[in-house]
Amino acid sequence: MVLSFPAGITRHFANNPAPAVLTFRVTNYNRLEHVLPNPQLLCCDSTQTDANMKEFWVNMPNLMTHLKKVSEQKPQATYYNVDMLKYQVSVQGIQSTPLNLAVNWRCEPTSTDLRIDYKYNLEAMTTPVALNNVQFLVPIDGGVTKLQAVLPPGIWNAEQQRILWRIPDISQKSENGGNNSRL
Repeated sequence: MVLSFPAGITRHFANNPAPAVLTFRVTNYNRLEHVLPNPQLLCCDSTQTDANMKEFWVNMPNLMTHLKKVSEQKPQATYYNVDMLKYQVSVQGIQSTPLNLAVNWRCEPTSTDLRIDYKYNLEAMTTPVALNNVQFLVPIDGGVTKLQAVLPPGIWNAEQQRILWRIPDISQKSENGGNNSRL
């Protein structure tokens, strides 16, 4: 799980040295295995008794220091991604995830093809809800001279060597029932 912060957040933190603590809750926590919170940035209550839910909070002084350092290293960036939590899906596998993904790469000497197939899985949720602000961010090294990205168009960031697709929402009401590809 990655949190993205706009570049202007560093100015906000400079003007507000004691910001509110960011918190989030992971539901269906019992479906996850090998959960690894970022030890420098995340804290959680290890005495919680509900195995289906876990609450985390961000160590704000450490986050502010981290974002300041990143902003000094990449002053032209428009946003900063921060790794917060790594996990694996439980033995229930792909059936328990609300968005199933398959990625295929084909690399040739003069071109690289990337295909991201995804499928909205309403059966993974007790009450199906739309997945909002879905983003696919893919690092590409070696330079890009021509980009052909379709529906929605991919956005190439030459400075960060990444391509980004933004999808406002995915649900069973989306085109093709939430099943699609990004090239």
